[in-house]
Amino acid sequence: MKYHKIIVAGALCACISLSAKAQDQNELCIPQFVAGTSEDGSRWETTLMFVNQQEADVTSQWSFLNATGQPVGYTVREQLGLGDETTIDATGQFAPTPFTAGAGRSFRFSSEEALQPGFVVITSSAPLTAHGRLHLLDAEGNLVNETTFTPGANFQSGTFFVDTTDDRLTGLAITNTSQTATATCTMQLFREGEPDQVGEDVTVTLAPLNQNSQMLQEAFTAAGFLEDEAGMS
Repeated sequence: MKYHKIIVAGALCACISLSAKAQDQNELCIPQFVAGTSEDGSRWETTLMFVNQQEADVTSQWSFLNATGQPVGYTVREQLGLGDETTIDATGQFAPTPFTAGAGRSFRFSSEEALQPGFVVITSSAPLTAHGRLHLLDAEGNLVNETTFTPGANFQSGTFFVDTTDDRLTGLAITNTSQTATATCTMQLFREGEPDQVGEDVTVTLAPLNQNSQMLQEAFTAAGFLEDEAGMS
């Protein structure tokens, strides 16, 4: 097993397991959200699952944005996609009925439009516990692959681990949720248990309400960092 430690530091950034800026009260960023159809007919859908651990009901307002900060509309069904269909229009705004105290809910999002990766910002009256699942389906609607993620607290610096064994890939989504400030995120790579940095810094700069998503191996292999460890060319 080959593990690497990544240190991420920057102003107002967010990532898939750590979500970054000085966090507003009860603001939750889902830093990677995909729904839509690819050119080959395959499509992506996203399921978001929530638990209200409060003793009172929780209200919320959701904003759906693509990677360049433009609002996007989707179709949503509750109950893991088995509920009635609701349309989120092109304003990208969604206000579901209140989350009942002590209860959980799930929402599955899809779109017949061209695929637009993006993110979701949720402002709620009290904190909600959330995790998500990204689904890839073929043109006939059969599940090809899926992955789960748990949004973390917003951050300005953080550390996480990535496995580069064999063909395993780790996706990284960095989202700047500020409406006014540009975010500059600097990533540094370390081998597990070794103090010295591998290679040079990788920097990602994001305009307000912009997102960058890519495989971590892509970001660091471009600078030649992972070739020896992961057998990449």
